[in-house]
Amino acid sequence: MKPSVVAAAVFLAGVGQAFAADFPVPAPGAPVPPASYTPVLPPYTNWSGLYIGLNGGYDFGTANWNSTGNFSTRGGIVGGTIGVNFPYGPVIFGFEGDIDWADVNGNTSPAQCFAAGGLLAAGPVCEVKISTIGTARARLGYSFDRALVFVSAGGAFGFVRGGLNPPAMFDSGFALGWAAGGGVEFALVENWTVKAEYLFVNLGNVSCNSAVECGLAGVETSLTESIVRAGVNYKFSW
Repeated sequence: MKPSVVAAAVFLAGVGQAFAADFPVPAPGAPVPPASYTPVLPPYTNWSGLYIGLNGGYDFGTANWNSTGNFSTRGGIVGGTIGVNFPYGPVIFGFEGDIDWADVNGNTSPAQCFAAGGLLAAGPVCEVKISTIGTARARLGYSFDRALVFVSAGGAFGFVRGGLNPPAMFDSGFALGWAAGGGVEFALVENWTVKAEYLFVNLGNVSCNSAVECGLAGVETSLTESIVRAGVNYKFSW
């Protein structure tokens, strides 16, 4: 390589370094802050739709067999539920029905039954048994996202047996009345909910027309029951 070419290359390299030295290297920029995050609240849980479920609880109340005076009834219940919800924003309107197997019993003392029934001896007790109880009610509630607070009211029915024990011979009757109460329901996930509720049930009067079974014909039993129960429902949303 000619000396002149080498000298020219060396000269250009030196000029380049000197020229680069005149421009300082920019300092690293400040870190860019991340974009602000605003959490998005979920919408109201979709309460609309048909639902079915199971329920169970405890029944306690009062019976009155003609002039015996009041005596207590109590026992467990378990059964099924069906209903439907129509939401208007957070307001939920719907209908619910249920039918429960019941083991609810109550009886007087022998002396109390003897005085009321005109019995020849103060031996038997006047006994009442409820084997089935059900309701058909309208519901009105207000939802706080996954929680629903509600009241309900409507009709009630029951299968009731009354008689002397011993000899444990009972006359059966179908009772009609009304029910009212309230409770709270909570949505676990989209389709599953759990609830707790209280119902007051008035089953009216049930007649026993057998003198053999009830001591005298035309005996009437009035029944008022309180139900405390819990349940789980599966909802078919629409």
